[in-house]
Amino acid sequence: MCIRDSTYSYDEDWHVVEILNEFATAGVYDNSTKTIYTYTLAGILDYYTTEVWTGADWETSTRSVYTYNPEGLVSILLQQDYIGGVFEDDYRIVYLYDGEDMITTSTVQQSDGIGGFDDYSRNIFTYDGSHFLIVNTLQYYDGVVWEDYSKTENDNNAEGLPDVYVISYWDGTCLLYTSPSPRDRTRSRMPSSA
Repeated sequence: MCIRDSTYSYDEDWHVVEILNEFATAGVYDNSTKTIYTYTLAGILDYYTTEVWTGADWETSTRSVYTYNPEGLVSILLQQDYIGGVFEDDYRIVYLYDGEDMITTSTVQQSDGIGGFDDYSRNIFTYDGSHFLIVNTLQYYDGVVWEDYSKTENDNNAEGLPDVYVISYWDGTCLLYTSPSPRDRTRSRMPSSA
């Protein structure tokens, strides 16, 4: 049996600055991964770097860099791989918000290898009047248009937690239900306009 242990280190302002993960096999703990967090002077997360234990030393693996909008919300999360002694862009997630600071769209864009990014996929989030997530639509970009892939619909309880959710997948003509809904267990297809 493998047991994981995580050790957290903090700075004087109680920001997490390092998480060390170790795994134990037969009661002996070995290093596994280490995540190092770096903050701006204002105490806002700037980036974090992940390192992997090679058995003899720590090897830098990835870095996640945060960009914020004027309201202080994450606007871009850039994922970079450490290759040949330098960080190279892998992909980024671009976040858009509504007027009440709720994420409306998160778009994954893959690096084109020459300094730009190409759209890959996006999630479109819809909320009810209480700001609870009720629909999450996943789309993929084919180079010309965004195509639906799946839609998750939530029926939330008073605390905003899903009591019931339905996942549907797009088959080119309509969304197919793949998880049962207690509201209508006999329904197997949903019109494409839904």
